[in-house]
Amino acid sequence: MTVTQLADAEAAVRAARGAPDELRVVATSTLAEFVHPSLVEAFACRSGRRTETSFGVGSGSARRVLVENRLADVGLGPCVGAARRGELVSEPPFRAELVVVTGARSPRPPGPPSQWSWPVDSSGTDPEADSRRLPRRLGVAEGHVWVFPNQAAT
Repeated sequence: MTVTQLADAEAAVRAARGAPDELRVVATSTLAEFVHPSLVEAFACRSGRRTETSFGVGSGSARRVLVENRLADVGLGPCVGAARRGELVSEPPFRAELVVVTGARSPRPPGPPSQWSWPVDSSGTDPEADSRRLPRRLGVAEGHVWVFPNQAAT
């Protein structure tokens, strides 16, 4: 039995037992931290049905694989690239940009950006994430990138 057949079978059993619908979401760490609670609440209100929601964090390639193999229903984050067989549709629902911020009372760090300290959330370890690509593009050495578990800690 393939993963896809297993997912279909599980959905059929849930429906037959009258279990709540299941929504499996995988996203970037930023979306998981800040968007997930509001997203789940809005989805539940609009659908009018009982829904069990699970939420995971994954890189772009991991999100693509999880959705393609029906281990996740929705992948949220930057475009995951073209699907191998054309089965995956990637649509940007909104646009965002990465912004570098310093404290209001802190002066701009001295020297070029490649010499600054760069605190990033856990997505800073994902080569596909903007928070990893920007410091790399600026020539920031690994020793200047400080990785924290989430944006609040950053």
